[in-house]
Amino acid sequence: MSRLISRSALTQANLGKDFDREVFSAPINQPTLVKTNNGYHLLKVTERTAAVSKYKVAVVYMDVRPTNKTYSKVFNDLNAFVAKNKTADQIAAAAKENGYELTPDVTVTGEDHQLGMIQDARQVVRWAFENKSKGKVSDIKECKSRIPGTSDYKTTYVVAILRDVLKEGYQSFETVAPLIRRELAMRKKSEDVAAALKAKNLTSLQAYASAMNSRIDTVKFITMNTARINGIGLEPILNAYVAYAKPNTLSVPVAGYNGVYVFQVYNRTKDATPYNEKAQMREIEANTAPRVGYFALQKLVEDSKITDNRIRFE
Repeated sequence: MSRLISRSALTQANLGKDFDREVFSAPINQPTLVKTNNGYHLLKVTERTAAVSKYKVAVVYMDVRPTNKTYSKVFNDLNAFVAKNKTADQIAAAAKENGYELTPDVTVTGEDHQLGMIQDARQVVRWAFENKSKGKVSDIKECKSRIPGTSDYKTTYVVAILRDVLKEGYQSFETVAPLIRRELAMRKKSEDVAAALKAKNLTSLQAYASAMNSRIDTVKFITMNTARINGIGLEPILNAYVAYAKPNTLSVPVAGYNGVYVFQVYNRTKDATPYNEKAQMREIEANTAPRVGYFALQKLVEDSKITDNRIRFE
């Protein structure tokens, strides 16, 4: 069996060891036979570019990991801290000044296995469900989290405080008030920033970038169906403004969820494909079909009286 490969430009990075040796030593315009594990190959070097200097570099890699002595010291220091600050309020007040990270208002359910970036936090969740006393402080829990890009894990020591026990059903206003307060404060800040920028009556993106201490960027292919905008994330209000903005017209400052934006549409294209209702229906059905079984099962679960007791066994 023979195979023909058309003329192409190759570099050393594209070649295996056998080809590397033969190609770089072959004379110009002279057929050369190369034998590899894949068979025999007939090649001819028609042109060779100037040689490029290359270097072999030795790299010494050392994985820095805490020793058992370090882990013991961290554990003992935390144990001494908890012994000194016995109550929930004392721990909350002294945590930051002693170098510990305090994460307030964390709500967990019986299905949760992690707390924020701490992956293996099931024992902390189980402790919360086994205790009912508000203000109770847990013992030190040792949790593991996988280090991104590796097969290794890091250890996080957690001391949990049971602030409240929420009954099944809708939460009370008092329990959701901190979340609502943060949401409203964020929206109000964005609106105030947008109003202040609008009052400056700036006339160019460069002027806005300077006033906002930001930079100008270009994003392509934004539609009403774009879930996440490149470099920004989820920002539906920006999708809506962009869809109806006049081309080459500077927008007013727009208060979004992640920040305040000023934009200018440089180009708008429309899909030239005529609308085909049947084709659209087929596409919707194809996208929906895999989820029908899942939603059907979820509906059965919602309509059934099921008590999830997995927290007692996991």
